[in-house]
Amino acid sequence: MKTKQTPRYRWLFYIRRTSDDVDAYGEASETIALVTTGFFSFEKAKAPIEIVDSGATISETQYVLLGAYSRHHHTSIKTNHFAWCPALDKLVEIIAEPVDDIGIQERLVIYVVDNVERNLNTGTLPTV
Repeated sequence: MKTKQTPRYRWLFYIRRTSDDVDAYGEASETIALVTTGFFSFEKAKAPIEIVDSGATISETQYVLLGAYSRHHHTSIKTNHFAWCPALDKLVEIIAEPVDDIGIQERLVIYVVDNVERNLNTGTLPTV
């Protein structure tokens, strides 16, 4: 019997760039840039990976994004990037490089954690 496929939603992948400029509080100013988009399903990871990010803890629940990029860019998705799904109103941090077994970006597996504690206003994120 075939199992029902998890619905796919449009996810937007971002990179955070820090500049040498500082704000009124002495904090480094940041710009957030859209890297690429894609349609992915959001599922709990059946085989969690070991987190090597020093800012993360092992006990965090890991999820995977399963799907494909809708556009190809030279800049790939890397760790410490984050992804946002407007339809689910979900913001996640990417903790591992995408795994692409067949090499043509049609079946990507991206490990993420649902623990983005940074104060990000998703209403200000670029969508184009």
